[in-house]
Formats: sequence, structure tokens, C-alpha cells
Amino acid sequence: MEDLDAERLYELFHPFAVQRVNGIRENNTRFVHYTNAEAAMSIIRNQEIWMRRVTCMSDYLEVMHGQGCLSHAFDGQAGKDFWKIFDDVSVDLKTEVSKLFEGWLPSFSTETYITCVSEHRDKEDIIGRLSMWRGYSGRQGVALVLKNDVFLSSGNTVGLASSPVEYLDENDFSAHLSDIVLNIKNNIDFIKGKTPENLKSYIFNMVKFAVLATKHPGFKEEKEWRVIYCPFLEKEKKLEKEIQSINGVPQAVYKIPLRNIPEFGLEGMAIPQLLDRIIIGPNDFGWPMRDAFVQLLAESGVENPEDRVFVSNIPIR
Repeated sequence: MEDLDAERLYELFHPFAVQRVNGIRENNTRFVHYTNAEAAMSIIRNQEIWMRRVTCMSDYLEVMHGQGCLSHAFDGQAGKDFWKIFDDVSVDLKTEVSKLFEGWLPSFSTETYITCVSEHRDKEDIIGRLSMWRGYSGRQGVALVLKNDVFLSSGNTVGLASSPVEYLDENDFSAHLSDIVLNIKNNIDFIKGKTPENLKSYIFNMVKFAVLATKHPGFKEEKEWRVIYCPFLEKEKKLEKEIQSINGVPQAVYKIPLRNIPEFGLEGMAIPQLLDRIIIGPNDFGWPMRDAFVQLLAESGVENPEDRVFVSNIPIR
């Protein structure tokens, strides 16, 4: 019963994420990570992918965009309607959630680590997506196409969470919050049966993901999902932290192991299980790069690796 209640609460507070997850399941949509060849080689050879601090990412200002949308919505009618519902449950709930969130807000901007993937379209299996090659891959781009299982699982104990990104301006965000208010009103008897502490946790997570997974509508074509890690919220730090130099900038990274660790709830993470294919981006060295990645996959235990690596034929230099 507790699991069913938790699922229902999640659906009420995160209806748009639920819609996206259901769409991925129904269509068996894969994900793709666009990067440069050197990084892709490191991922496969070292069997790990790095999570970078949001302030070091190319689109780090998007966290500020999420904060702005959140503030605008809660300062407006949608926010007033939202808290009016919960005043009937507990007069202290708004104060407690606001205090909790404001205390952690600086850490969301400075101490949150993410890695990004995009929803992969079947028609891009050979060529990839030109805008992503241009935006995130550099001169020698590589796309790692990944199966969806691990992104839809919530059973890990290391604190990783995956979330679809919503592309919203302030008005869109307020409309989304109004829809959540309607959801809650339609289930008010169920909500009133929950403890204030339980509701505080769900409201806190709602606003946390609103900040960390909202981007400007101009990025909508990316169809991004974020794998998010907030070490300041984790009592046990199970992911390895290391200082690395990326593009000449020394910085901390957290490492997601690409291997199965059942005791941490990490299943389907090993490269032979996780990786669907590799697409080499448009460049003058596509075929030599293909040979190199075929060998890297063979060394990682992938069967028939030559059937997993493709060279994009988009005619650009």
C-alpha cells in the first residue's frame, strides 16, 4: 500500500514527468549522449561517465532560468492557489517547505552534478542529429546511443535521479503549476490523509526538480533528460569524486560506474548491456575512428562490435 501511495503522490506532483516516462516506455525510446571522441573513448575504456557541476556546464544559466520560473509562478496566482490547498492540511507546511528549500537553494546552483542525454529518434540511427553535433560534439563528435532501462529505474541507492527536461518560459511554468493544483484538488481527500512531513518531502522534490530540469524553450529540439546527483542531500557518498581537468579547467567530477553493482541497485549498467550503438559524427576521419571504436567495444566485451558502430554521412566538414 505504501508503494502505491508513493506512486500516486509522484503522479500528482510530477504529472509531466510521468507523461514523458510513459511515452519512453510505450515507444521503447532510446537515449543518446553526444560528446567528443576523446571523452567517448574514456567512457568506454574506463567504464565510467562523469557528472559535472552545473556551474561548469555550457548551459549552466539554465538553473537560474528554472529558479526564475519557479519564483514567478509562486509569486503569482498559481502559487497562491497551491499553498491555499495545503493551508487546510497544515498551517505550517508552507513555512517549513520554504525554509527547507531556501536553505538548500544555493547548493542546487553550486553543488549539483549532472550528465545529459537526449531522446534518440529511430530515424537518427545512422546520421545522428545535426544540431547536437554542432552544439556539443566539436570537430570529432561521437554519439553513444543507450538503452532506456537504467534511466527509467528508480531502484538505485547511490542518489542518482533521472528527469526529463521541460522547456518552459515563466507563463508556461505557471500554467504547469496550475495543472498540478487541479490534480491535487481532484485528489484532496487522498492528500489530506498524508502526514505534513510526507507532503513536505514531495513538495520539496517537486520544486527541486523544477529548478534543476527546466530550460528555456529555445533548447526544445534537444529533448534532453538529466541524470542528477545532489551530494549535499546524500548521507552516504557512494559515488567516487575526483579532480579532473576538462578543457584546461580543473574541476570536481563524480563518476557513474558503467558496470553492474547489484548491492547499489545498479543493474543493466555494463557497457555490453547499456550501449545500443555508436555513431561517429561528420568529420574527415570517420572510418579510422570507426575502427578504433570497434576495437574499444571488443575490449569491453561487446559481441559483434562491428555491427554497433556507424559513420554519419551528413555532408559537412
